[in-house]
Amino acid sequence: MLESIASTLRNHCPNIETINVSQIDQPRFLKGTSLFKNLREFNYLNLGGNLVKERARIVQVLVNSPLLEHLGLSIRFSAFNELPWEQCSLFFRELCNDYQKEGGLPLRLKSLYLGDFTFPTCRASFPKLTDVSCIEQIHIENDSHWFLCETQGILGVPPIAFDIFEPENCPRLRRFTANYNSEELFCFLRKFTRPLAVFLDTTHQEDPEATDMLLRTFD
Repeated sequence: MLESIASTLRNHCPNIETINVSQIDQPRFLKGTSLFKNLREFNYLNLGGNLVKERARIVQVLVNSPLLEHLGLSIRFSAFNELPWEQCSLFFRELCNDYQKEGGLPLRLKSLYLGDFTFPTCRASFPKLTDVSCIEQIHIENDSHWFLCETQGILGVPPIAFDIFEPENCPRLRRFTANYNSEELFCFLRKFTRPLAVFLDTTHQEDPEATDMLLRTFD
């Protein structure tokens, strides 16, 4: 999306509520994205290039959309080969912090899609972005965390803060999806005694028995 196209959409479609942006082949600074205001749904996927600039644009959209209900974010998996791992793994934490610094009040998101490298790692930062008690659906692409820690053997990667979404914090949570069944995820899901729809995409996981054990927990 070029800035001119974004400007045209904003001028001729002032009531637009949903924006879906994906960088597929190469990083491009989607400068026009920050023009949009009062969105209800914003998905900004496959980010690459200068993540600091991209994060600033996302923050501007969020600040301008106080009634946002659905947010989706992800970073291109290949960005790991182009950028320091900290820029990828700490992206979401810094997004939450920057949002508050820019004057944003906690959103009331109903659904949150956290794709590759945008996993939440800081319980203290998350409430700066949204009121967790409003979340009904959450997706965490946690295999990218496993990739950093296990496949690449990188030390110092903060763990995913699953405790953010524990039952007492998320009374409205009804659906939780992920794509790698780790021990931490298993322990987190066992805390739910009320109905919770769980979907795990373990297509590429080496130990399918771990998934079977998890599913038996909810029998």
